[in-house]
Amino acid sequence: MVRRSHRWCEIVVLFLFIEDQNGKTTFQILARRITNRTIKVIALKGSGEVLKAETVIAQIKVGNPGREDRVVAVVDKDCKRERFDKARELERKIKAQFPAISFRCVVAVEELESWLAGDLTAIQHVFGDTSISERLPNGECIDAKIYLKRNYQRNHDRDYISYIFNNRLAEQINIEKVSASNGSFKEFREALIN
Repeated sequence: MVRRSHRWCEIVVLFLFIEDQNGKTTFQILARRITNRTIKVIALKGSGEVLKAETVIAQIKVGNPGREDRVVAVVDKDCKRERFDKARELERKIKAQFPAISFRCVVAVEELESWLAGDLTAIQHVFGDTSISERLPNGECIDAKIYLKRNYQRNHDRDYISYIFNNRLAEQINIEKVSASNGSFKEFREALIN
């Protein structure tokens, strides 16, 4: 629980709800690079839990966010168009329950890896391979996990371990470049800072 005593020393916190433990560090890195808020990443059990109002309401009550804090939920689209409707429905329910807090639900199109694959220079740097020249057709591609794995394994004799390389890519991507090429990343960034 975050305690606040005086307005002048108020702690501004970002509460970030995500689908699972695998992306926790990656989201912490991205959030830290985007905002100077104190960050609390809460990993739930899958997209169903992130989109379930009862679960998010219970977690918000535990976190006790203040008026200046931000609460953001992120769920992968994973080819499911209805996720957008569920995200807006969740926003309505949370705002009805907690009208004073800022809440957004961002649908990552198609997935977190689509954001990380949006900067070819970062991929070349992290993979240690400047010969990678194939770009994704656009930043919002369902094949982002496959694209990253294929480009890594092309010149390495070991497996692509997503949680390790996702964290490294999160440290290296150009936030401005990825925001310009991927609408859902831009929405995520805006949710953290606005």
